[in-house]
Amino acid sequence: MLQRHVPEDAPIDATSNVLVRLGEHCNHACPMCSNTGLPELEHVATAEALRRIDTVYGWGFRRVVLTGGEPTIHPGFFAVVERLAALGVPWDINTHGRSFHRRDFAERARQGGLLRAVVSLHGDTAEIANAMSGAPPVAFEQTLAGIDHLLAVGVEVTCNLVLSTLNLERLDRWLELLAARFGDRVIAKICFPSLHSHGEAWGPIQLRLETARPFLRAARSHAADLGLRLQWESMPNCVTGDPAHISVGRLGFGETHYLDDFGGAKVYAIAAAEAAIARYHEDCARCAAFARCPGVSRRYAERFGLAELVPFPMGRTDWWAASRE
Repeated sequence: MLQRHVPEDAPIDATSNVLVRLGEHCNHACPMCSNTGLPELEHVATAEALRRIDTVYGWGFRRVVLTGGEPTIHPGFFAVVERLAALGVPWDINTHGRSFHRRDFAERARQGGLLRAVVSLHGDTAEIANAMSGAPPVAFEQTLAGIDHLLAVGVEVTCNLVLSTLNLERLDRWLELLAARFGDRVIAKICFPSLHSHGEAWGPIQLRLETARPFLRAARSHAADLGLRLQWESMPNCVTGDPAHISVGRLGFGETHYLDDFGGAKVYAIAAAEAAIARYHEDCARCAAFARCPGVSRRYAERFGLAELVPFPMGRTDWWAASRE
């Protein structure tokens, strides 16, 4: 079993982008939630959130990603937005998107510097998406309306689907929903589920790569046919069949650091955090895609092994075409 070793510190420069969490409080109850679930991280007081924004700005950060929980329901959300705007710091957000179903909410966020939003949309129907999100019946339509409004005010939107047994066989329908409603204005992203969270035991995310492989490759072809931009997160390249794809996790999204959730007094390198949980088969070191492949999580390797990882031969650039012959 191989693991990359990445320095735990990373310099802060003009391109650095820091993740700032406003607490883990959320009005959804995703059964596969990747947050810790620790009570002491449930809520960051508004004054403390503002202090953290001032702190990272003082350290040299000029770009921020706001996350939660659900950051838009934090009582100090727009106080934080206004502080970022006053500092001239543009920002991105990870969100379930529901708050943006109000056009004025989306407009205010955009005017305050919002550039990009990653919106959770885990299925093509309310039944599937709400089961994945632990959300009320109204959530699905509110999220779709939120995406409409974010796009209308000029925010770049990535629709993020966490893979599970509930949505695996309907990836084509999910892509068709995005294409029909939003066209090429959104980016579609499919994420392999994390087993490093308090929701790791949830049955539908106990998914094998070998089971997902044919559906992922079909989704890649279907997205191309629909004219959609498709991204992957935490997907080994040999599973998607594309040696060139780059995993768009936090690092791939452009985040370089994250602010310590407990005290907000130090930052950690995203690259080191991602490398710490990634594992590879020993044969992966001879793979043409090794330099960019995210591997699998340590927990996945412990649970299911690494035999599903099949290296691309060095020098092959036409593997996707060959795999379809």
